[in-house]
Amino acid sequence: MCDPDAMTFPLQCVCDCAGQCKATGQLMTAITHTRCREDVRYRWLLSRRPKSEWPEELLEPPPPPGILRTVSNFLGAAVQHVRTGMHRTPEAERLARLQVCEGCDRQKGGRCLECNCYIAVKAAWAEQECPLGRWELPLVP
Repeated sequence: MCDPDAMTFPLQCVCDCAGQCKATGQLMTAITHTRCREDVRYRWLLSRRPKSEWPEELLEPPPPPGILRTVSNFLGAAVQHVRTGMHRTPEAERLARLQVCEGCDRQKGGRCLECNCYIAVKAAWAEQECPLGRWELPLVP
């Protein structure tokens, strides 16, 4: 049996069929063996290494917040917007915010996958911040 601690990325499946995996020592069924041969992420998982040691390309981004967190985020932002005087972001700054978001890997379909907000709305409210800290706050009178 190979030493799982000595394995490096990408792991290569060295097993011929179901049974005990030569690389990890795991008992493999025909289904898990097929998955091991085809899925690098699965092989890395079987290596029993903590996720902190996984290569960046194997890590999946976290899912967007659920409905309760989304509602909570929006209500908090709306209350803050009203409490601070409902200031709008200057047009140049709003466009700069939207441009930052366009290039972000944590946005999809006009929504931020960190807070699940509609980016166009959040970018227009002056006091709002990017949850990843990528926006500059405008000077509000």
